[in-house]
Amino acid sequence: MRTALRRAAAIATAAAFTAAPLAFTPTALAAEEPLVLTAEDAVAAPDSSWLAEPEQVSGLNRSGHMVFALSTTALNGTVAEADADLPDAFDLHYNDCTTPAGTHGVYVCERGPLHQGYGKLSFWITKAAPDTTVHWAYAWVPAGGDIAEAVRHVQKSETVPEDTTRGHALLTVVTKATAAARNTVAFDTPAVPAGRSARHRIRIHATDPGKVYTYFLPAPGQPAWRGDQVLITNMSTSPGISCTVASRTVMRGGNNSSARQPQATTPSSTR
Repeated sequence: MRTALRRAAAIATAAAFTAAPLAFTPTALAAEEPLVLTAEDAVAAPDSSWLAEPEQVSGLNRSGHMVFALSTTALNGTVAEADADLPDAFDLHYNDCTTPAGTHGVYVCERGPLHQGYGKLSFWITKAAPDTTVHWAYAWVPAGGDIAEAVRHVQKSETVPEDTTRGHALLTVVTKATAAARNTVAFDTPAVPAGRSARHRIRIHATDPGKVYTYFLPAPGQPAWRGDQVLITNMSTSPGISCTVASRTVMRGGNNSSARQPQATTPSSTR
């Protein structure tokens, strides 16, 4: 009788565990994650590509449309036809979008749920491109949303608040001549006495973000030596500049071969 009771209890316990299956639906939770897009100002050079596309911070790919507006003047709702769109030096070489009737510099790009990212425009900035500032804006429209309202929004995007799926940014095209005038590098490199050290300084005046690579090479006629090495010590930088030193050895004795160089990175500022 006791054996039968134990068996009956075991069957009842198993039934209790199997009668209520666990419900776990991660896809339902993920679908609730809000879509967040953002864009930042950028600098480009002639003879390079530019993708007009916001960055997807979070959320899932969905069906809908991405609406863009581009202009060489501020997007404040009163952009003249001559200022809308981009100069001829911008070659639109990838465009799966349409331009609504009666608009200039506006593109509506349809996107499906299987696409990676969202509707985009791809340009090639030709060598003939002058110094140019491009104002561009974007607005995401879910399937069934009001595209006409989004068109009106991007045309005046710099006068209305941004949100998680609408915003604007600037692309600045800087030619080599302008970049050379705006960004300069100077060197303060006194001679290093034998067996001693000297403070060398690189002065960077940078209005555009970028990187400076510094190389150390033997001077013409420099005598060779053996044994000791020339080293970098006590590295310091001004605020806003970071510096990476791959090797603190500048020169090796014996064959005077040069070592790997420091790399300085500057933000968009003057130092």
